[in-house]
Amino acid sequence: MEVILLDDVLGLGEAGDIVKVKDGYGRNYLIPKRLAQLATRDGLNRIESIRRAGEARRMKLVSEVKDKIAAVDGKTIAVPMKVGGETKIFGAVTSLLLSEKIKELFDLEIDRRYIVLEEPIRYLGTYEVKLKAGTEVESTVTVEVLDESAQPGAEKESPEHKEPPKREEEPAEAESEAEQPSAGEEKAAAALEDEGSRIEEQLGD
Repeated sequence: MEVILLDDVLGLGEAGDIVKVKDGYGRNYLIPKRLAQLATRDGLNRIESIRRAGEARRMKLVSEVKDKIAAVDGKTIAVPMKVGGETKIFGAVTSLLLSEKIKELFDLEIDRRYIVLEEPIRYLGTYEVKLKAGTEVESTVTVEVLDESAQPGAEKESPEHKEPPKREEEPAEAESEAEQPSAGEEKAAAALEDEGSRIEEQLGD
């Protein structure tokens, strides 16, 4: 279906543009949200006024965000991510995630539409990302995608506690020790031998 955009839609177009979209997307999202209307004759006659209204809103948004964009120029944004293998991360760093990080780190709300990211970042490393509002306001931030497990305070699995293996007694040594008489047994045997000698001497006399 063909619709006329009534407002700027990220990834689709600007207010006043005529675009083709899937019926479900148009009827269930764009039209109910007042982001678009059907490309009727009446709508086509209003295209210029729709474009002027869109441009006015755009200029207002730029004036509101330009100071915020200038404030983050040259800043570094650290983004810890889980690593799947070597340098590839789980998921990706998107313009939406960077917008949330800017809010978290600098308490500045900058819509994702002003963050120029050609494609999501999927690997560890350092990247230069531009923020742009209109044709006059532009800044650059450094995005460092880091392994979250290597960051201070990250939980690490403790090595399992293993008890030292028990030494098994060798049967041969145990048996030999059992065969050897104790010191008490040796004294008793010696006393019996002496007593027997005395008895033999008395009988001989």
